[in-house]
Amino acid sequence: MVLRAGQRREKKQLEDIERQNLFLVQLDHHRGWYRYHNLFRDLLQRELEESEPDLVPVLHRRAAAWHEAHLDPEPALRHAHAAGDIHDAARILSSIAQQVHDSGRAAVVEGWLDLFDVDERLDRHPAVAVQGSSILAARGRAEEADRWLHAAERGVASRRRGVAAIRPRIAVMRAALCADGPAQMQADARAAASKLAADDAWRPAALLVRGVAEMLLSDPVGADATLAEAVDRAATTGSTETRAIALGERSLLAAVREDVRAADALAEEAQRVIEEGELADYPTSALALATSARSRLRHGQWDHARRLLTAATRVTPHLTYALPWLAVQTRLELADACVTLRDRGAAGHMLEEARGILAVRPDLGVLDDAVERLELEIAGMPEAGRGTSSGLTRAELRLLPLLSTHLSFREIGERLHVSRNTIKTQAISVYRKLGVSSRSEAVAVAEDIGLVESETRVELEVEEPVGAF
Repeated sequence: MVLRAGQRREKKQLEDIERQNLFLVQLDHHRGWYRYHNLFRDLLQRELEESEPDLVPVLHRRAAAWHEAHLDPEPALRHAHAAGDIHDAARILSSIAQQVHDSGRAAVVEGWLDLFDVDERLDRHPAVAVQGSSILAARGRAEEADRWLHAAERGVASRRRGVAAIRPRIAVMRAALCADGPAQMQADARAAASKLAADDAWRPAALLVRGVAEMLLSDPVGADATLAEAVDRAATTGSTETRAIALGERSLLAAVREDVRAADALAEEAQRVIEEGELADYPTSALALATSARSRLRHGQWDHARRLLTAATRVTPHLTYALPWLAVQTRLELADACVTLRDRGAAGHMLEEARGILAVRPDLGVLDDAVERLELEIAGMPEAGRGTSSGLTRAELRLLPLLSTHLSFREIGERLHVSRNTIKTQAISVYRKLGVSSRSEAVAVAEDIGLVESETRVELEVEEPVGAF
């Protein structure tokens, strides 16, 4: 129960009770709102249920109306459900679920969805069912997402009124699940986008899946334009999850056309959206994290890239065939990063997972060919040799590419923000672990075992002795 301090006498009484720790909790810094301590509230509620059970739903209904009138929908939802007013609870849930999900509180929304996870109830509330399908798909719960979508379709089919706004949302979800290939995905997304208003919260998602379908169908120019519109609409509607995914997709497209500057800028923006929206634990953030890691690798920022890859890899298992295009894209991007880091085992693992998703959703357009190319690239990687078995540290692996340049130890130290003596110590350790005695020999062995690219090697102007100061 929430209490408001009104007249001066009442305000003083509430303040005194709260200061004496008598089961009253302050809700704001101005001491204008209070609530009972949760344990005390539960005790009073149990007593009410035992003494006057018929009054309980009446009070819940009054509480729901009060919270709605004061623009506080979350407790209104709970009270409406507790009162047995399922229609009102469904109406409130469908109006706030996506906003709450995009604020980084997916677990809260999943709890609300559990209240409606009954087939008959889902059929009667198709707006909740399609919203639930969207959130369950984003959380990787493929079978449940499909079941909720079918419930929404049944609910719409059994009604003539009040479902016009739900039909394009169903089309968005059919496109996102991509059960019938990219051509049907594109058709569903186009149909949905044509019926959704510019300010509709579902329009960014419709544009996202349409842009992805265009990319899968080998139309990168059209895809980038559609995804750019998705980014803009998502920023306007506050659809942070959709915005992050669309930015990651655009970064991929920029990298394919070798526009490194654009790829880096888009990846950085995607990561910023994830951080500001507190979405790093969302499975759908894995692609943006992976593209940001690839950007860091392009600039030799190995430690930062590894941290991003670790974050992406942690949530990737929950990115399933519910969104097959995103699941495969993410694993391809992570595998490419692992190839760059010469981690053949990790790259092969990501490839195997991508193939597992394709076994369930076999038609994903250009991604089928991308998987084949990745398999050939991994097969061409050298087997683990002296470099991988000799225990090179992260700092030593970061040093190796720079040893193949004309930079002196002092200049390398300046670039890596460490002292010349630190670089010299690391170089000596590298030589010992690789079984060589000079910088040029270390570079040659590193090239031979695939720790550095041979084509990037520059003739060393100075063969710097490790004993020099």
